Amino acid sequence: MDTGEPEFIDNNSYETTPLDHIAQGVEIRYDLLMGYTQAVIESTAVIARDLGVPEDDIRRWVRARQEQRMSRISRIYFLLDKLEGNLRAQVVLGLTRPYQNTIGTIQRS
Repeated sequence: MDTGEPEFIDNNSYETTPLDHIAQGVEIRYDLLMGYTQAVIESTAVIARDLGVPEDDIRRWVRARQEQRMSRISRIYFLLDKLEGNLRAQVVLGLTRPYQNTIGTIQRS
């Protein structure tokens, strides 16, 4: 029965789509290029101070978020290093085009 109320979406049951994966890649790229996650951390700390949140709580939160960010960046670079050496993965992801072996097809003059 339609009650007109929006349905609750359980984030744990959400199935990701190829667009979600593309969006994650774009998000990561912008974060690495522009550092928006760090900007969010810094702005949040400033607002929390203005609102009177205890400094110890702010420091703990900032430290935890920075550790989370560094862990994420480390994983990204690890995966990029693996991807760099894997031609098949590059082709599957559309990062490069497959090429045919041309040995024996080159005409000699």
